[in-house]
Formats: sequence, C-alpha cells, structure tokens
Amino acid sequence: MPPGPGTFDATHGLNRTDEILRRALDPVPEIWTPKPGFRQAAVLVPIQRRDAADTILLIRRTDSMPSHAGQIAFPGGSREGDESPLECALRESHEELGLDPADVVVLGGLPSRVSNAGFHVHVIVGRIGTDFVPIPDTREVASIAHPEIEHLADRARWDWRDVPRVSRPMPHYELETGTLWGLTARFVFDLLERTHWSE
Repeated sequence: MPPGPGTFDATHGLNRTDEILRRALDPVPEIWTPKPGFRQAAVLVPIQRRDAADTILLIRRTDSMPSHAGQIAFPGGSREGDESPLECALRESHEELGLDPADVVVLGGLPSRVSNAGFHVHVIVGRIGTDFVPIPDTREVASIAHPEIEHLADRARWDWRDVPRVSRPMPHYELETGTLWGLTARFVFDLLERTHWSE
C-alpha cells in the first residue's frame, strides 16, 4: 500500500535530493495567505525519477481553457470550499492527471505568488512514484513534459525576453511541448534557488 502524503518511503525513489529539499523548502502551507482582490489557487510541483534523473512534471493547458490557455504550467487550480492549499493541489492533480493523492510524498512548500490573471497561487512540492503514468484530462491538459532538473538548473538554457506590459525581460525555457515562462518559470526559479543556485 503506498504511503500517504508527507511520509518518507524508499519505494518512491526518495534520495539525497529529497533530503536537501526537506531542509531547504518552506513548511507546507496549512492555511491560505490572505490577498485581497485575488482568487486563491494552489499547484503541485511533482518531482519524478525517470531514467536515473530527477524531472519535473509540467503540463500544457488546452487552448480552450478560460485562463492560462495554451500555457505551460504545474498541475493545480482554484480553491474549492474550505479545502487547504495542500488538498487543493492534490485534488487538482488528481482531476488533471489521475494522480492519486496517496501516491504523493509531500516535501514542502515554496513562496506563494500572484499572477497577472488575478490568482494568488500557493505551491506544494512533492515526490511522485517512478511508476506513475499520467492519465490526462484532455479537456484541460493538451500535453505533458518531463524536463530534467539538472537541465533546468543550467542557466545557459534560459533565454531572457521582453514581454508586453512587463517592465523587464523575463526568463523563458524551450520545451518540446511549448515555452516555459511567466509565473511557472518563477516557481521553477524559486525551487532551483533552494537546491542549485543557493551559493
């Protein structure tokens, strides 16, 4: 039987990276941080071991989505009812990818940020099993990418570009499924600053 969220189990491929992350990440947010004028949302940063390398699972949203259409993102979405940020991120990941919450080993959190679309997004980082195969909801998920964390940590692979209505260049990273940029890229930077760019 798979371990529940927050447990530590070798069968999920936990390694030195996870030990570093547990020490470097923020505590998992238990409540929503108030941000007047913004809708609350949460995302999961799923780390998965694939072909002897740690990867991050990213989705590309369908072009028909009401917000962030066609963009590269982490699985996640808007708060429902009185659920916590963790419950929200796990529920959305299950709906979008078929990921069982019991198959996620929660490692910690990252700072919440606001999006240009009016969302205040809380971030959960977790390890998912090596044998997990996504079953995407095709109404929301157009494609899936698994970039290696070591590749993402290579600053030379990032391209800084001007973005309309933004005062300074923003980082972009090319994937086979599209361009990683915006708030999702900022969350990737937040993660790498804890694990690879701390010195």
